[in-house]
Amino acid sequence: MIKNMYSSASLLSLLLLALPLTTCMLVISHAENTKDSFTVELIHRDSSKSPFYNPNLTPIERFAAAVNRSLTRSLRFSRKERLTSSMSTDLEDGMGEYIMKMGIGTPPVEVLGFADTGSSLIWTECKPCTKCFEQSNPLFDPRASLTFRNVKCSWTQCSDLPITSCGEGGTCVYSQGFVDGSYTKGNIATESITIGASRMLSLVFGCGYENYIHAPGASGVIGLDLGEASLVSQLGAAINGVFSYCLAPIFSNRRNSINFGVVPSPALYGITTPFTKKPNSGHYHLTLEAISVGGKRLEFPGSAYGGANEGNMIIDTGTTMTFLPMDFYNRVRAEVEKILCEM
Repeated sequence: MIKNMYSSASLLSLLLLALPLTTCMLVISHAENTKDSFTVELIHRDSSKSPFYNPNLTPIERFAAAVNRSLTRSLRFSRKERLTSSMSTDLEDGMGEYIMKMGIGTPPVEVLGFADTGSSLIWTECKPCTKCFEQSNPLFDPRASLTFRNVKCSWTQCSDLPITSCGEGGTCVYSQGFVDGSYTKGNIATESITIGASRMLSLVFGCGYENYIHAPGASGVIGLDLGEASLVSQLGAAINGVFSYCLAPIFSNRRNSINFGVVPSPALYGITTPFTKKPNSGHYHLTLEAISVGGKRLEFPGSAYGGANEGNMIIDTGTTMTFLPMDFYNRVRAEVEKILCEM
């Protein structure tokens, strides 16, 4: 049952801000001629192709669930990240909105992972599991792969990750928790990963033997941020740090896609906005300067969330809604209501 977390007026305002536009983003960390490129479909969790699809939900119910998931995700990026266990049990699943397929191992086993620009690690459930959640695909068994290799504690692939420690036999182990109460624990390993027709050798990933996801169905997460272990960072030289994605309106039948190493024609760039890299953060930060409503420009003032400083906003594939500080949100809402009253 979907929790009613908003008043009717608040939900109306959120609906007004969630315009049905196609969202496209191109990320270039350094621009050269790409050496390799490939494209794969992103599956929205409410698509009939998704293991989360529930045909009994109405569009309004799907939207309300997306709003609640966005609220959960927003806690990950706020300064109030630490939650008690009782709080986390009341939260909606906040793992993400879009799923992508990839093959792992030799021969490749298909897994479904949340494509997440807010995460660094690629991880999936693995056999033998001490605790695993239900997923639509068979569990990956590293013992059946010819290319699986555990990472040792002494390797830089282990020491460079902040979520790792040294386990039995000198094996690098990891533990990662999420604000909705989900978590994954296991070994850091290297493995061959296949996406579309492209195969990448010896990529670092998390092989989870103890896992819990608030809403099971997918196999794990595909981290896409700027962290050392993300898919984008590990492919770096092969795709020259270039990836892009294009997301259709939630309730349309248009295909969503993510492209690695594909640079569209300059004519498609439109208005470009540079990202801001912040210390100790792998997220994609933008600087919000103002929002225009009906031709009136509302300047973004200083606030408890960083004000108009550079990088005061995060782009996140797992969050449907746009979140603003309450004082600024109220100004935007007032202008929207003013225009509606004049119609």
